[in-house]
Amino acid sequence: MECLCAGDKREPPPIGSTSPSLSAFLLYAERFLRLGDCCRTRGGSLGVHAVARSGDGDQLRIGHSTVLDPEHNLYAPSTSLGRGVTLGAIQTDVIDDDGVRLRSPLPFPAATMPPQLLAPGAGPAGADVGVAAGEIKALLPGDYGVLTVTGTLLLNPGVYSFTSATFTDGARVVAIADTVQIRIRDFIAAGRRVRLIPAFRRCAGTLAIFVAGDDDGSRPAVSFGEGCRVRALLAVPHGTLAIADHAHLTGAFAAFDIIAGNEVCAEFQDGFPQDAPGQHGSQQLQGYYGPHPDRSVAPLVGPVPAGTVVPLTIGLPVRDPAGLQTFIRQVADPKSASFRKYLTQPEFATNYGATDADYQALKDWATAAGLTIYATFPNRLLLCVSGTAAQVGQALHVNLAYRLQSDGIGTFVAVDREPSLDLAVPILEINGVKEFRVPQHAGGTGGGGSYRAADLRQAYLGTDPNLQKLDGTGQVVGLLELNSYNPADISGYDALQVPPLNPANVQLYSIAAPPIFSGYSPNAETVLDIEMVQAMAPNATVLVFQTALGVTLHGDAVFHAMANANPPLTSASCSYNFGRSDNSQQALDQMAANGVSFFTASGDFGDVGDPQSNLDLLSQTLVGGTILNTAAPGTVPYYLSENTWNQASAPQQKAVTGGGIMDGNNYNQQCYCWPWPLCCGSGVDIPSWQIGIMQTSAAGNGGSTRWRNFPDVAMAATNLEIVYNGQTQGSGGTSAAAPLWAGYIALVNQRIKSIDPAAGLVGFANTTFYDIGLTRGLADDLYKLCFNDIADNVGNFNGFGPGYNAVAGYDLCTGLGSPQPALIYQLSSPTPLAKNQPLDLIRIVIGTGGDNLRGNGGFGSGCSGTGCTADIFFPGYDEATGVGVKTVTIKPTGTSQEFANNTTSPPFDFALDKDNAGNPLPAVTPSQGIVGIRLNIQQDYEFPCTADNWNITTLSVDLFNPPYSAATAVCQLRLVGTQELQSGGTGLIRLSESAGSSGSGPSTPIYLTGPGSGCP
Repeated sequence: MECLCAGDKREPPPIGSTSPSLSAFLLYAERFLRLGDCCRTRGGSLGVHAVARSGDGDQLRIGHSTVLDPEHNLYAPSTSLGRGVTLGAIQTDVIDDDGVRLRSPLPFPAATMPPQLLAPGAGPAGADVGVAAGEIKALLPGDYGVLTVTGTLLLNPGVYSFTSATFTDGARVVAIADTVQIRIRDFIAAGRRVRLIPAFRRCAGTLAIFVAGDDDGSRPAVSFGEGCRVRALLAVPHGTLAIADHAHLTGAFAAFDIIAGNEVCAEFQDGFPQDAPGQHGSQQLQGYYGPHPDRSVAPLVGPVPAGTVVPLTIGLPVRDPAGLQTFIRQVADPKSASFRKYLTQPEFATNYGATDADYQALKDWATAAGLTIYATFPNRLLLCVSGTAAQVGQALHVNLAYRLQSDGIGTFVAVDREPSLDLAVPILEINGVKEFRVPQHAGGTGGGGSYRAADLRQAYLGTDPNLQKLDGTGQVVGLLELNSYNPADISGYDALQVPPLNPANVQLYSIAAPPIFSGYSPNAETVLDIEMVQAMAPNATVLVFQTALGVTLHGDAVFHAMANANPPLTSASCSYNFGRSDNSQQALDQMAANGVSFFTASGDFGDVGDPQSNLDLLSQTLVGGTILNTAAPGTVPYYLSENTWNQASAPQQKAVTGGGIMDGNNYNQQCYCWPWPLCCGSGVDIPSWQIGIMQTSAAGNGGSTRWRNFPDVAMAATNLEIVYNGQTQGSGGTSAAAPLWAGYIALVNQRIKSIDPAAGLVGFANTTFYDIGLTRGLADDLYKLCFNDIADNVGNFNGFGPGYNAVAGYDLCTGLGSPQPALIYQLSSPTPLAKNQPLDLIRIVIGTGGDNLRGNGGFGSGCSGTGCTADIFFPGYDEATGVGVKTVTIKPTGTSQEFANNTTSPPFDFALDKDNAGNPLPAVTPSQGIVGIRLNIQQDYEFPCTADNWNITTLSVDLFNPPYSAATAVCQLRLVGTQELQSGGTGLIRLSESAGSSGSGPSTPIYLTGPGSGCP
C-alpha cells in the first residue's frame, strides 16, 4: 500500500517526555488503540490515556508491517507489536514484540497523560435532514434530528447539531468555508468511500466533529467504511472509532477505543487545541482523579453509557468552620462553662449551615444542568442529585468511565480529569465519582452465642436496682446500616429475653435513595446492631437508617439524615468501614454540636496502621472489642473480667480488635486506592482530648504523642447470641461493641433527663472519657471506679501492622476499657469529673428554740412524749402513691427523748433504701441529691395533757457514705430561721396540732434543695 500523506507535522515531544500534550496526538484512545497490518502514520504521536484491566489484553496493538512515524512517540500502558513494525520512541510498561514479552526502559507516564476532549452536548432535536443520491444540498447551522446523506451535503460556517448521522456509500459532506463544528448526540455510521472534508483542501482544524454517544451493542459510536477519507478533528470520548481497511485520515482523532483495519493511512494536521473553549468550568475542584503507581489499582473497565443514571452527593462548607470546632471542643469539655449547652438542629443550621442563598444557588445549578434533586437537608450542607452520565459529565466538565473497585469485582464511576463546574458558590466535596472502596462491616465473627440481654446488663450495670431499672425510655438510638432486616428476627430475639423486649421499638427511618438503587436485602450485621442496642437499652427507640452506600460509598446522605433526624437522635452507632468524606465529617460535627454520642466499630483485623477510612473522621468514639468473662448466672458479682479480643484463626483474618495509630501509614492495602494519592491521607493529628493521656502513657502502650490513637473504649465482641434467619446463633465483632456502647449511653441519657429534663445529654464523650482516664492512680481515682481496665498483655497483631499490647491504663487494643456501672453515675452528672457515686445515708440535725419537743413526763404531769417524722422527697416523687417518698422517724412518740429548749439534736442517720411504696429509691449522688424534706410533729397526749408545740430554729441535712466526714458529706440543707414565731422569738417555724395562733400546723413546708437551701 502506498500512503499518500501530505501536510504539516507538529514537533514531537522529546523522547522520554512525561507530560505529553493532547495537541501533539494524531490518534489518542482512552482504553484501546489497535492498528491492523500495513498501516501508515505520519506526524503526531499515538497514545492511550488510562490503564485498563490486565486481562483485557495489550492496550496498544500494532499489526504486521505497519510503519509509524519514527520522529514521534508512542504512549501506552502495554504494547503488542507485530512483525516488521517501524516506530519511534515508546513509553510503555511492557512490550510484546511478535510474541516476546519485554520490559520497556521508558515506563508509561500514567499520571500525566492528558484527558480526552469533552464532547459538547447536542442541541434539541429538530427536523430530520436527508440528502438523496445525486442531490447537492446546502445546510445552514442549527439543531436538527437524524441526518442521512447519500448525495452531497454542503455545510456553511457555524455549529450543527444532529441526533445521529448516516452516510451511505460514496456520500460527501463538505465544510465549504471558515470553520464548521458538528455535534452528534448518538452515532455516525459511514459506508464505503465516504468523504468528510473541508472544501478547497483547507486544514483539518476547520472541521471539528464531536460525537457524544457510546457504542450500542455491536454498533460503534463512529464507524468509517472501507476507503473513506476524513480530514477533520474528530472526538468520540465515550465510544469506539472504528475505521475499515484503506481509509485515509487527516487531522487528529480521539475516542474511547480506536480500532483500525489494514492499510489505513493517518496523517497529523492541526491537532486538538490544548485548552479548547467549554472544557473547563469556572470553579476547579481537586482530588478526584489520580492513577495509583500500582497499575492493578482501579484499572479502567469501560465507558459509562450516556443514559446511565449517576447519583451524586454535593456538599457545601459550613460557615465559620474554626468557630464550629471551638464550639464542639467547649460543649464537650466538662471543664468548660459551655459544657453540654448544645445547639438544636435549627440553631445549628442558623449558625453554621450554608446560607439559604448559597443552597438555592446550588439547587438552581443542578436543575439547570438537567440533574434531578432527590434529597435535601435542613442544615443546607448537602444536596443529593442524580442525572444521566451525559448530564453529569457536562455539568462537571468530565468524561465518565467505569473502573474496578477494591474487591476486584464491582465497578465504580470515575472521572477522567479533575472536575470543574460553573458555580460561584464554593463546593466542599462531590461524592459519587470516586467510590473505589467497597464498604465492609466490622463484625459478625464472634462465636458461642451464650450472652443474652440480661447477661450483658448484669455484666455492665451490676445489681444496682437504680441502674437495672434504666431501660432507655425516651432515648432515640440511630444505626447506620447498609442492609435491611427481617422484623421476624427482631421479634424472635425479643421473645427470648427475660423479660421479653418490645420489637415495636425498632423502626425503619426512610432515607431518599437515588433512582438506580434497587433496594435492600436482610443482613446479619443489621440484625446484630439492632439486637445489641435492645439488649442494653430495651425501651429505647431504635431508628434503622438504611443507606445506599452500595451506590454512594462515602455515606454522606445517611450521615446527614442522622444529623437531621426527626425525632433527633441521642446516640448512634456505625459498624461499617468505608471511604472517608469531608461531607460526612460535617454531619458528625453537627451531631457533636447537637449532643449526639456517635460510636463506630474500630474494625476486626487488629492493627492495620491508619485505617484511612471513616474511622479517621473526628467527633466520634471508636470502639474496640473484648472477651467478656462472667460467673455463673445469679452469682454476685456476675462480672469477673475481660480479655483483649484476639481470636483470629490465622493471620490477616477477622476476629482481632482494631487499634493503632492514624499516622497516614496503612498496612492492609487501603492506600492502594483511587484517586491516588489523595485517597490516602497524611494522618490525623492527635486530638486535644487525647494529648494529656498520651503524654503519660505513650512510653508504655507504644502509642503516639503526634497522631490520633485508637480505639477509645471497648466492650464485649464475642459470645453474643442473636437471632438471624429465624435461628439463634453466635455473633460479635467490634460491630457488636459499638451498638452496645450506644445503648449504654442511652441509659445515661435517660438518667440525665429523669433528674433534670432541661439538662444536656452526654454528647461527644471523648473529652470526658479521657479526663476520667487522667485520674488513674490519683487519690480520687475515677478511672478505676468507672472503667474495667483490660491489661492482660494480649496484643492485636494480625499480620498487618506491628500490633500493640493491652497494658494498664489506656492502650491501643481496648482503649480506656469497658464501662463499669459507676460510669453511668459519673456521666449523668453535670460535673462528671467530680466524684458522683451513690450516697447511701442521709443525716438530719434539727435545732430547737424556746419551746421544746417534749419527752415522756413533760410538764411534770406524766404526759406522753411527742414524736417527729421526716418525709424525704426524691426526684420524680409521687406523694399520693408514696413513690419516691421516704418517711423516717426521727423521734418516736411515747419515749423519754426530748428536744430541749435551745439545743441541737444529735445527728439522725437513715439508709436510703426503699420508698413508702416499697420500691428502691432513686440513687442520690453529689450532683443529684434529694428534692427536699418535710418535718412533721406527731402528737400523743390525753387530758389533762395538752397538745405540744415545737419551735424549730435550724435544719441541717447531709448525704454521705460511712464513715461520716464533714469534708466529704454532701450538703442538702443548711437552714437557719429568722422569722418571728407565734410564741415570740425567731426560728424556721413553730409546729402545732393545727394551724392558728398556736403555730403553723403539724408539718413544715417541703424545704427544697438547690437555690435558697443554705448549702455552698
